[in-house]
Amino acid sequence: HNQITSIGEGIFEGCEQLGSVTIGSSIQIIPTKAFENCVSLNEILIPSNIKTIESYAFNGCSNYTSISIPTSVVSIGTNAFNGNDGLTTLLLYKNVTTVGKDAFSNIETMKTVEYQGESDPCENENAFVNSETQIAKVPIEYSSTTMCGLIPMSYGSCGSGCTWNYNHTSKLLTINDGTMTDFTETKQPEWQPQINNIEKV
Repeated sequence: HNQITSIGEGIFEGCEQLGSVTIGSSIQIIPTKAFENCVSLNEILIPSNIKTIESYAFNGCSNYTSISIPTSVVSIGTNAFNGNDGLTTLLLYKNVTTVGKDAFSNIETMKTVEYQGESDPCENENAFVNSETQIAKVPIEYSSTTMCGLIPMSYGSCGSGCTWNYNHTSKLLTINDGTMTDFTETKQPEWQPQINNIEKV
């Protein structure tokens, strides 16, 4: 309901028959353990007013396959989505500046992770223990050597059929088959922001 401005910690914890949740547009925080172990939850609609998803908020919710975290979210707590086995893709916008330890751990179905920020929001903690993927797609401007325990990788095009990727951990730039564009001082390659960091090609 739009007039509700807050919900209590653990308010629906262990509510095993709860199938879907629509959070009101006046709420800014999903509190600790709010929906922990709601094992039948198959749809979660997080509105664009939410700024914080606290620790264990959706821990152990294992029945849904997708979740959309809006651009308004800046902080995701420890174990917030731990054990949500069923999630396959995750997009974190650049406004997310804090991600707690094990926030997305024990999701063996997780295949794709993308983060649009430019530095590690986990401060070297691992948020993806036991995840299927070991790679996170990040912008080429990314400045850290890890992304919540994953290997940060950037991808792009360099001409006709020519693609490239850059590993921010190993500092390796890989250029794949194709015809590379004739780059000049005014037309520089997409990996230019890392030109002083590349150690291997």
